[in-house]
Amino acid sequence: MIMLQVKKKATVFFVAFFAAVFGEITYKDQRIASQNDLTSYQRLEKTENKEDCSPPFNFRCQNGACINSIRSCDGTVDCPDGSDETYRLCRGNRCPMQWFRCAYGACVNESSVCNGVRDCADYSDEQGCREYDKGFSFKCDNGQLIDTFSRCDGVMHCRDGSDETARACAGDGCSAHQFKCAYGACVDRNALCDRVSDCADGSDETDLLCTQMIPRTGTSLVPKQLLSCVMPEHPAHGRYVPRGQRALRPGAAETLLVLDARCEPGYRLVGSKQLICYYGTWLTDSFPSCARTCKLEESPSVEYRCRVDSPHSDETRPCQQYEAEGVVVQPRCRAHYYSAVELGYMCCINGQWNYKPKCAAECGTLPAGPNPLMAGGEPAARGEVPWHSGVYMYKLQTPKLICGGSLISHEVVLSAAHCFWDESKVKKLSESLFEIAVGKLYSDWNHPRDAGHAQISKVKEIHLSPDFMGQELLLQDDLAVVVLVTPFEYRLHVRPVCLHLDDYAFNEWQLREGNLGKVAGWGQTGVGDAKADILKVVDLPFVPTDQCMRAGTRGEAQYLIGEKICAGFANGTALCKGDSGGGLAFPAQVQGVTRYYIRGIVSSSPHGRGNSCNTKAFTSFEKVMKHAKMIKLYWRQ
Repeated sequence: MIMLQVKKKATVFFVAFFAAVFGEITYKDQRIASQNDLTSYQRLEKTENKEDCSPPFNFRCQNGACINSIRSCDGTVDCPDGSDETYRLCRGNRCPMQWFRCAYGACVNESSVCNGVRDCADYSDEQGCREYDKGFSFKCDNGQLIDTFSRCDGVMHCRDGSDETARACAGDGCSAHQFKCAYGACVDRNALCDRVSDCADGSDETDLLCTQMIPRTGTSLVPKQLLSCVMPEHPAHGRYVPRGQRALRPGAAETLLVLDARCEPGYRLVGSKQLICYYGTWLTDSFPSCARTCKLEESPSVEYRCRVDSPHSDETRPCQQYEAEGVVVQPRCRAHYYSAVELGYMCCINGQWNYKPKCAAECGTLPAGPNPLMAGGEPAARGEVPWHSGVYMYKLQTPKLICGGSLISHEVVLSAAHCFWDESKVKKLSESLFEIAVGKLYSDWNHPRDAGHAQISKVKEIHLSPDFMGQELLLQDDLAVVVLVTPFEYRLHVRPVCLHLDDYAFNEWQLREGNLGKVAGWGQTGVGDAKADILKVVDLPFVPTDQCMRAGTRGEAQYLIGEKICAGFANGTALCKGDSGGGLAFPAQVQGVTRYYIRGIVSSSPHGRGNSCNTKAFTSFEKVMKHAKMIKLYWRQ
């Protein structure tokens, strides 16, 4: 017996010594905390095979095995015979603060209690857990243990505050001389409205509550009436949820009621979200209701403003994703979008909007006046043809301009199929070879004067007309739909050309003899000239196909078969090499606004001598309407 006491004192001394030197002792898996001295930790590792098992660093099991002394009375059996975790050995243990003492005396972290894991060798940390909160101790969410009478008293005793929450206090009843906090805790009634927060959430000092009190004498306050608050009927398509209390049926009487109003999915709360009743007095003018809602889908082209509910005001507010019936919504087109009709007010009826407004991209408009410039002309103004795009192909390391194109949406460009065609291999070139640029005035890839204006995107997809076979079929069906990786942002000098693919009568009306169509490009500016450094633009008249065929040679005429269209002059103003893929667009007046509609894609023009430009010839264009079905597959307005 004497030897046992000596041994036990040595063990306790050892634990205390290391706690003082190394700052922290942990049990079970962590064993001992020595963050600043790894050697000490390694020295105390398990030593079952050591011949020297003398204290204080070692403990001899009854069967002769040897373990570190720190492993005894830690809740985990380390001796093969379990002799390191017995009542006889551990009963004199004193556990540090924030540690739980097992029934037989071992010490484990307090967070181990009732965690579903056996941390004490005798399982005493998991006993009585079902009635744990009803006993003499309360376990905080962080594992800390406090006296059960300290729970829900208005003061946070748990370090994480979990003893003063609706979850911990819901359903608790308060005595007649107590005040029930909003989350359910009970404090002295005399603490009500004394300018000191006795409830953890301060609900005993709320303005709504205290402004309804009448001064008595001095600084004390008394309620207006000593009546009960009756739980009201739930609103249609919603319910009232008592804060900090168990569920109450309508008609139930309470001294204090704090209700949160909630609505079913598809309904929106109209009125106050919170109701407070104190001694029969409701601190609200009216009870809220749940109204059917409609969802406002976010749109890149339409923005919404909700009218403020006032008979003499035109004031509006930002709309929310869900708006209730009765709210009037005023839609309007965003910048660079327009509507051909006036957008009326929207109303939510039975969960649906009375109509869905639509705004189209501000297409085919010119921010500056036209300057007929191309072969033999002068430079264009920036943004004069804001839909014109440059098709660049990687040759060596720097992309080089090879063709033009026309922007028809944020992420789709129309161009000529032969710009993306390998004649030698009779197949489409890889998307990785190309990039598309808009907002450029200069043809050089990185021209300094284009900085801040140009937008560039890699190519995601290239879709050629399925019947296109290059020169083998005389460039018939010469149209490509190019889908971009990065959508372009509409600006003053970047906007799409209009595209009308369903009205054949409108198409034929624009394609009449003599009607002028606009086309731009960086192609050759004259006979034998190099490509232009700056964008050129010209207005070309539409020429009937039969007239165009008669004006050219037999070899030239064969490129006009298959629904090609023809345009140009024979007076020195023409399209040349480098202009391929550009769009031919014709103007039309739409509600007083001149808009350009794309009708053709530059396909081919006869060559002059050698490889020069023939400025005396007409140009053939691929007819856009012919490819309406394919374009619609990828065109996202």
